[in-house]
Amino acid sequence: MADTTVQVMGNPIRITGTTDVDSEVWDSDQTLMHIKHIYWFNPTTAGHLCTLKDRDGKFIAELRAEGNNQSERLDIGAAFNSVYLTDLDSGTLYIYQ
Repeated sequence: MADTTVQVMGNPIRITGTTDVDSEVWDSDQTLMHIKHIYWFNPTTAGHLCTLKDRDGKFIAELRAEGNNQSERLDIGAAFNSVYLTDLDSGTLYIYQ
């Protein structure tokens, strides 16, 4: 399933919908994307996943919902030349730069 909307304009980047395939958030050999932290708002079901990887398949973040409707925040503090959302089961993901 790939029904994801990525809004890259402004800060934070807002991603809604669901996906279990790679959805490009950022990919550039010229400019790095610095991620301060991510906030996964309101994943609906315990066990749902939210994962970000770079183009080489290395994990940037991997979150699993601990409970129903429990939002989660994760500090990243790094820069990447590519960011792909590889799994978003529910909720809205905010990427703060």
